[in-house]
Amino acid sequence: MLTDPAATPVSFKASSSFGPVYHELCTNLMTGPQVDVRGLLTKELIGSHFQVDPLYPLCLRPGFSHRFALTETLQVICGRGDMRQLKKLAPAFEGMAPSYVTYGPRLAWQLQAVFDRLLADWTSRQAIATVYMPEDFHKGYPDCPCTMSLQFLVRLDDAQVPRVHLICTMRSNDIWYGTPTDIFMFTFLQRQMAASLGYEVGHYVHQAGSIHVYEEHWEKVIQMLATPTPLEFPKPELARYPGYSWDKVRVKAAEWLDGSIKGKTWVRGLDL
Repeated sequence: MLTDPAATPVSFKASSSFGPVYHELCTNLMTGPQVDVRGLLTKELIGSHFQVDPLYPLCLRPGFSHRFALTETLQVICGRGDMRQLKKLAPAFEGMAPSYVTYGPRLAWQLQAVFDRLLADWTSRQAIATVYMPEDFHKGYPDCPCTMSLQFLVRLDDAQVPRVHLICTMRSNDIWYGTPTDIFMFTFLQRQMAASLGYEVGHYVHQAGSIHVYEEHWEKVIQMLATPTPLEFPKPELARYPGYSWDKVRVKAAEWLDGSIKGKTWVRGLDL
């Protein structure tokens, strides 16, 4: 058991699953203000902040592809930015995300550093992976990553159980295309980081400067909200992730992408 005289236990109470949170976000967006962004009419909320139980990261967005989200996540872990592979699963992705903003080449080595830092000092507040880089702004790219940073924090709960919390900070978040995939991806990283360190998962905190929905998706959101809300949102049976060190996680992610191991090794109950 971890002990540290300076560590104050954090009261831990499970957060809501993502399904009802997503439903509430979409409801608030559709009744909120709108703004013209780059000639596109957009409904937008500024400074959004919510928590999600990382064990229940799925929503009911029609057409959401678990396979695409999982593939992008595995590419992040092993450092790839394979647009061809992602485009096969979602043809529209290429037009939304230029190759230079893919997260894999940016994050893979940083996630390894996060693991190494927390392994050496579990109380560290420096276990941060940065996605958005200064050159994204200064080089005049027509687009840049939506995610700013991922901060992993390990803290003891009130039962003295160490938990890995993750705080994701975003500059911009498209509620239709982006948010469901982001929650899937980042909670996946959180669960695996916790397993690799030998700890339990804690809270997932998502904060966005702008969370929004473009006019082209308004009708889809309205139709989704008009569908009777189930009493129970989908809660997949998530296998306990293997306690591999992060360097082995990277190898296994590459093997998974290349078809060497089956996609349901770490995730059960999903249509992959």
